[in-house]
Amino acid sequence: MARYYFRTSRKDDVVISNPIEYDSPEDARRAAVIFAGEMLCLKPDMLNDDELQVAVTREDGLILFTFVAVGIRSPAAIIGSVGQPPATA
Repeated sequence: MARYYFRTSRKDDVVISNPIEYDSPEDARRAAVIFAGEMLCLKPDMLNDDELQVAVTREDGLILFTFVAVGIRSPAAIIGSVGQPPATA
């Protein structure tokens, strides 16, 4: 088993996990996707015009995989017209 790290970043905040052992890089990748999904389930508002990145790295820091989730509100949501019918002339 090899040791991998999850490097989670949002805006200027970066958190590196304690080492986690997996049988393969593919197992670490799957675990990172599940981890990101669980984070988003617990705090879905974290993606209000923001992004979440979870990278899987080896002990030497080499990035093997990066999961990126991006939340972008449309201009209609920003100006408060969501759910309103279109204006007619």
